[in-house]
Amino acid sequence: MSKDFSEVERYAAFPVFLLVDVSLSMRREIPVLNEGLQKIKQALKNAPIVAEKARLGVIIFADEARTVLPLCDLQYADMPPLKEEGSGTNFAKAFRVTRHEIEAQISSLGKGYPFHTPVVYFLTDGEHNASDDWTKPHEQLTSREWKFYPQIVAFGFRDAKREDLQSIGTAHVLLAKDGSPADQLEAILNTIIGSIKFTSLSLHAADTGQATEGGLGVPIDHTKFISLPTKTV
Repeated sequence: MSKDFSEVERYAAFPVFLLVDVSLSMRREIPVLNEGLQKIKQALKNAPIVAEKARLGVIIFADEARTVLPLCDLQYADMPPLKEEGSGTNFAKAFRVTRHEIEAQISSLGKGYPFHTPVVYFLTDGEHNASDDWTKPHEQLTSREWKFYPQIVAFGFRDAKREDLQSIGTAHVLLAKDGSPADQLEAILNTIIGSIKFTSLSLHAADTGQATEGGLGVPIDHTKFISLPTKTV
């Protein structure tokens, strides 16, 4: 799970991008979302190896999409407070912006800077409701011919469509079940924390010769999630 990685450049960065739905339907859960982002920051700060390994960026989407936190070391940055930003949900713009930002932000680490395969944690409570076709931007984002292609872990709750999530996720697809929407969102955010920590430690072990290889891991509580097969290759 590494790119531009060699024995000489042992300590490659692990780029993590949160791609988060902040459309009108998320309004009631925004406080939970903001609390979860702070938990992510604290979890990384409390785990020195994870903090050293992971670099995190946050991209939000509704009718439009934009970066609210460029890829950074969270030890030296603050999580931005999020708010509801639009009534619509446009997956196409989310994927276009994410593709642009992944390349731009990883490139900004420096020429030749080694990095592991990026991971995008995609989170939505609904479905695409814009006129744009989102499948082409998604294909461009996940194309193996692109140097910066990420793995995508897709999370959904409330009105998220299974079929869409299965087409979006390339590594894991998790649909939250039971409890209130706030409880479901909290479970998603806790799973993201667990995944960032697990993956960072796994990659670090591989980088330092403590393991033969490292890669993406997502600890799944099957009492809280339905794990769905991906439709993408």
